[in-house]
Amino acid sequence: YHQDDYCTQVQSWTNAIPIGLGLCPWALKSRYQGRLQYITCHGNTPTDVQEMVEEHCQILCQAPLWSTCLLICPFVTKWQDDFASFDAFVRQLTTRPENSSCDNNEECRSQITFVAFHPQFLRWRGLASHLTVGSLVHSHRSVGLQKSHERYPARILETSNRMFGKRKIKVQFLSNDLPQSTEILDSPTTTLSDVPTHVQQQQTRKDQQYVSIDWLEDPDMLGPALLDNEMHQSPYPTIHLIRNADLGTLSVRSVSRVKRQNARRMMQWEGSSLAMAQEDSK
Repeated sequence: YHQDDYCTQVQSWTNAIPIGLGLCPWALKSRYQGRLQYITCHGNTPTDVQEMVEEHCQILCQAPLWSTCLLICPFVTKWQDDFASFDAFVRQLTTRPENSSCDNNEECRSQITFVAFHPQFLRWRGLASHLTVGSLVHSHRSVGLQKSHERYPARILETSNRMFGKRKIKVQFLSNDLPQSTEILDSPTTTLSDVPTHVQQQQTRKDQQYVSIDWLEDPDMLGPALLDNEMHQSPYPTIHLIRNADLGTLSVRSVSRVKRQNARRMMQWEGSSLAMAQEDSK
């Protein structure tokens, strides 16, 4: 594949941000092996991109360890300024319609993880400024490995931490006998001191969880976009195709360590513009 200007720009960004900041150990390993490809899709419709994704899934399924590619999609007009549309496309790559048979393409796709990068990438927001430790919110909770269907009343214990940065907060879910319609929970400035003592005393450690801020699902609870989004803001809409076999080479403990390191880096980061300037000066 010809290394055009689109590839060059995305490669410079990758070297500065995901690799340069140590955010993606898989991309770093692929680069060391000389197996990190940058490929421009010249199609201008999602169908064109889908066909190219299928082609490269087939290639990666047969490729050596640490083979990966960044598929750059600059020509689909509706994706250029619309992250939500592009993100929806990337997400559907991992789904299969009900009652459909699994063909060879789908079998290969099931062995690949797809990661979205986009100039307007926006997935993570901080807490609204009026929320702090002790504030009461409604949030989904973890039920096994799933997200609950309902939201439950909870109080905030931590607004940031070394493991998840500012993407998650630590909450303590309150007793089920405190309904969501309770007036004290409808106030954005409610704190623990507003909760009856007998309700506070019913809480135990098992009711404490780290939850994603977007689980609050209330626009009034969401603050400004986090810097974390910038590590996915590539020059053009881009899909990273990663072999699951390579992702599985890191233990759960190692993956957790990478996430903690990334959270700390994002909390101390001065932004992508500085990182790109430093890369250009090399």
